[in-house]
Amino acid sequence: MNKFWFTIAAACILTTMRVASAQDPNPIELAADALGAGGLTSIQFTAHSESQTYQATLNYETMSSRLDLVHDGLTEFVSGSYAWNVFWSIDPNSPKTEPLPSAVAERTLQIWLTPHGFLKAASTHTATTKRLPQGTEVSMTVRGRHKLTGLINTQHQVERVQARLRNPALGDQVFEANYAEYLKVDGILFPMRITRRRDGDASLELRVDSVKPNAPALIVVPEIVRQSARQEAAAEGFAGR
Repeated sequence: MNKFWFTIAAACILTTMRVASAQDPNPIELAADALGAGGLTSIQFTAHSESQTYQATLNYETMSSRLDLVHDGLTEFVSGSYAWNVFWSIDPNSPKTEPLPSAVAERTLQIWLTPHGFLKAASTHTATTKRLPQGTEVSMTVRGRHKLTGLINTQHQVERVQARLRNPALGDQVFEANYAEYLKVDGILFPMRITRRRDGDASLELRVDSVKPNAPALIVVPEIVRQSARQEAAAEGFAGR
């Protein structure tokens, strides 16, 4: 083949590759469309295990959440850079609020671990994809240090999400959530069976009872929590002098 025809052939192959690449569907976008993630700003769902009933409220716009552990009389919160617990079991008429700044990173990761939270993170961070026989693996790093890896199956459903939390004191911790039995509820798909693992051990098996897309999810940080954070920051500043 002379140089002219070799150049033409190479150009044709390159053009074909570019067209094929441009036509390849984006697995993250396909999953977001299938699950209804685009128009979802918040979600509330109730679920149960063998020994506990849960009600979770997630706000994807403010990255905040509320998790009610009904049988324990405990509510766990995170909102932005604040985390706290509210204890109802001691005195329901006078619940105790306890700031817990050490829980911010883990509770924020729990929002990203949800199927819709994972897809929203993938759309706002630099994510890489890898084709697998069972679907597409999607990986990204959030907040500069926490790695998220998820599997989108061939039905465009988020089947598994794994998060690696870097903890200088405890070492890396691995959280994993597996999702199955998706059901359409008010325009979105949501899994009715959830399995959570921590460092490889099965820690929670959940059956979802109800789902409310775009439910009211205003989570207000109590003043006592803000005041505690200010005091802690002031103490750290004083110690660093």
